[in-house]
Amino acid sequence: MNRTNIFLGIGVIVSILIYGLLDPQEFPFPKCPFRSITGWMCPGCGSQRAIHQLLHGQFGAAFQLNALLIPAFVYALAGYSFSLFSGKYWPAIRKRWYGSRAAWASLIIILAFWLGRNLWHI
Repeated sequence: MNRTNIFLGIGVIVSILIYGLLDPQEFPFPKCPFRSITGWMCPGCGSQRAIHQLLHGQFGAAFQLNALLIPAFVYALAGYSFSLFSGKYWPAIRKRWYGSRAAWASLIIILAFWLGRNLWHI
């Protein structure tokens, strides 16, 4: 295991502790600068509260706060897991599911979510 993975693991554990123990509704977490300036929600708005809800097993509440967070988390976790455990199969998996086409598809999904939640209140 290299240093990057060790530091990433420590960061994830610390983040889980912070978001699990401190309620973003009550604790003064930073506000979204984009929403403060424009009044529009960015694709990440609601993520802090959604992570807190996920860590307490409230999947429905988390989904209502940010519907994109759960699928994005599963996608990122799957990619990280594949990179660690799939060995010789990782290059093919990465090219198909995490390559440039996937990046463009992700961008389109994020933009559609962003517009949908602001224009049609999805």
